Amino acid sequence: MSRGLNWKNAETAPGLTPNALAQKYNYGVFTARTGNIYTAAQLLTWARLAVDPSAVDAIEIWQSPKGRFFDSLRPAIEPDGFESVAEARASLATTARAFHRSFSEAEVFVFTLGLTEGWEDATTGLVPV
Repeated sequence: MSRGLNWKNAETAPGLTPNALAQKYNYGVFTARTGNIYTAAQLLTWARLAVDPSAVDAIEIWQSPKGRFFDSLRPAIEPDGFESVAEARASLATTARAFHRSFSEAEVFVFTLGLTEGWEDATTGLVPV
């Protein structure tokens, strides 16, 4: 920032959300609410979703014993989970659009590889967190 550079915040918190609450729900933590993207395969998944947000229907949604829903790409992004599968998918689609904006509006893209290993769902081919 002191050199005229800044990171892109493509998915800001709604309205007048207090900073502490926004951070609890991972707004302003990542460029979009993707959570950490550790592998090139996860980056590719997000890039594909950015190009085609309707592909969120292929993302696995997990149900907790308490009946809350979590998407497999960002299981910690919504601390208490979502109320329904539809709400989880809507949030994924919003993040996919924000991720698209982060690419299309950025002048420079920096991706730091975090892990050297990952796993892939044998059925879907997706690389969840």
